Amino acid sequence: MELIPKTFVSDDGHTIYTYKVLPESSFEKIIVIIHGYGEHFARYEHVIEALVNAGFAVYGIDHRGHGRSTGERAYFTDFEAPVADIHVLMENIEEEYPNKDIFIFGHSMGSMLAVAYALKNQQALNGLILTGTGISGGDNVSTVLRTVGTVIARFRPHFPILPNGGLDILTRDKEMVKKAEEDEFMYKGAWKAGMGKLLLDVGDTLKGDVHKLMLPMLIMHGTADELTPPAGSQWIYDHAQSTDKTIKFWDGMHHEIHNEIGREDVILTIIDWVNQH
Repeated sequence: MELIPKTFVSDDGHTIYTYKVLPESSFEKIIVIIHGYGEHFARYEHVIEALVNAGFAVYGIDHRGHGRSTGERAYFTDFEAPVADIHVLMENIEEEYPNKDIFIFGHSMGSMLAVAYALKNQQALNGLILTGTGISGGDNVSTVLRTVGTVIARFRPHFPILPNGGLDILTRDKEMVKKAEEDEFMYKGAWKAGMGKLLLDVGDTLKGDVHKLMLPMLIMHGTADELTPPAGSQWIYDHAQSTDKTIKFWDGMHHEIHNEIGREDVILTIIDWVNQH
């Protein structure tokens, strides 16, 4: 499996890394992976391999401030900037492989970016896959902490407000936790006040907009996810206008269901759903 990198320079001067992995034979469907907070595209290596072996081309991006892309680590000044980066990636894909079916697979913060992109570009997509969405992340933040965080974010947006916590919150699989701990490109520092407030605000906005979604959708969440509430996935399912939508909760799984014990079934569910669309 060859991961082929390519870069572009964003309008505000950041070097953004994108990637593609192609199957050995011809393909008709492309899956674009939009990774979550603090991580990067190559961390999905086993997912990419399974998707490519199933006959799909896979593309992805390291968001600004993540992975190999430039920018302050795990920090956005606004949400539209990484969405614009995804738009450039999608334009490059459509130029390189016109007339292919394109699906976006967004995890956690990546699901929020995927929804934000899809709301403006539904005609360019054949389906949306969302896992561990952070759209209801505010449900886990007390009113007091949110108020304090808002004040800090206004005056000191880069201030470390919350420790990142142990990586076992992501998955029960000890080997996957160890890989994350040893991953030099994965951000493990504290949450910054400005980033935390931005994601909470974006989650609130997207909750009010998801009723506009009409795409086929596969929505999945672990029931034991303590990082992003499963209620967010239920909200999207309940409010999206899509007539073709599926929701699945994975019993006992933590936040990263694609890295969990039993992940083979999660990935197979994605493959089967895309094949049916």
